[in-house]
Amino acid sequence: MELIAQTGPRGKLVAANMTSLAAALDDSGTEIEIAHDIFSDGEDLTLGEEDITVGTHGTTLSDCLRGVNDTAPAAHANGQQVRRSAGAELLSHTFAQGETLKGIRLGGEVEALFGIEVAGTLLYTGATTPYSLELLFPMPNYQPGGGVTIRALVWLRRDCAEEAVFWSMFMGS
Repeated sequence: MELIAQTGPRGKLVAANMTSLAAALDDSGTEIEIAHDIFSDGEDLTLGEEDITVGTHGTTLSDCLRGVNDTAPAAHANGQQVRRSAGAELLSHTFAQGETLKGIRLGGEVEALFGIEVAGTLLYTGATTPYSLELLFPMPNYQPGGGVTIRALVWLRRDCAEEAVFWSMFMGS
């Protein structure tokens, strides 16, 4: 199997970009209690299926705009994961016409949530565990088409680590 693209030989250092709710949230609240202050003013975050724009950051996010990016406001339970909508990019590759992808392999030093974004849409996610710190997204003979960009993303929970090294590789034929 041929290597199409990979992160550097030492991987990529990523700062924490995911935390959890410190209190339940109803479907109309504009103040959100989170465990760790990892967001910035005006940044979009994802909570379940809902996207939210942060007004003022801190462990209490205030003046938040709910249900942005064509999502619907919803109630969320205490402890639910809250992540930066964009994630941290590990690797990006724009495919040439006829280039074939066989799989994407992802991993890191600690458990995390990984995602695969194809042409700007997050299509696949998967989480590692303390017992398995690698994921393989098999894509046998997938031809994305010329000019299509695929990105490997990662979200690191703030309660796991403040930063950690992650890696990614795209494999083809």
